[in-house]
Amino acid sequence: MIEALEKLGLSRNESIIYFSCLCLGSTHATSIIRKSGLAKSTVYNTLEALVTKWLVSSYIRESVKIFTPEDPHQFRVLLNNEKRGVFQKMNILEKTIPSLKGIQNEHVHNPKVRMYEWESWVRTVLTEGIESSEKISCMMHYGEMQIYFPEYYAELMHGCDKRGIKRDIICADTSLDISSDARTTIWSKKGWISDMHGYVAAFDHFIHFITFRKNNPLWIIIEDRDIAKCMKSLFRSLQSTLVST
Repeated sequence: MIEALEKLGLSRNESIIYFSCLCLGSTHATSIIRKSGLAKSTVYNTLEALVTKWLVSSYIRESVKIFTPEDPHQFRVLLNNEKRGVFQKMNILEKTIPSLKGIQNEHVHNPKVRMYEWESWVRTVLTEGIESSEKISCMMHYGEMQIYFPEYYAELMHGCDKRGIKRDIICADTSLDISSDARTTIWSKKGWISDMHGYVAAFDHFIHFITFRKNNPLWIIIEDRDIAKCMKSLFRSLQSTLVST
């Protein structure tokens, strides 16, 4: 139960104190200290924090401060408020980004390289393509993408479709029967099975590399306009030797 409360956004101490309050009902701090097993100062500070979050209320009875846990449904209110806050921040961000980009010094050349390991990062990184302002050019081993990351790949395609982002995909294997559609052009060669086991994509000023390894995939992202431009040119040259399906 404590772990569940933490996942809802409470700290460890807040989770323990709120759980203790639910078990005890309306009571004074001394009972909460005994129930929680936490230090007196920690309990008082945490109770005040829970009061500000509207998860605990307090009142004075016979000169003693009494604490009462709010109904667990209050978490729905808190989460809805957080959701509205995120939407507001996203709206502000969308309006602010053009101004920030306008004052950005384009002459600063500082290529960035990021590296991620383990599957937990794949969704975060793969879905960066959804933010692309142009067509995504990529090469992948389609069969292995479907084996290792089918859900994440589907998220990427769905997100691109919603934003109208087109894709040029060089398929490094013909093991599956796939074909182009309105927004996706598949480039391949009959009977071609490349020894490439991964995913490479170029869009905007990004290049994504991933190796398909069952236990710990490795993902590398390079942010550099010149390098991205070279990779896009390489993709176009390779496409000239293939056919679209």
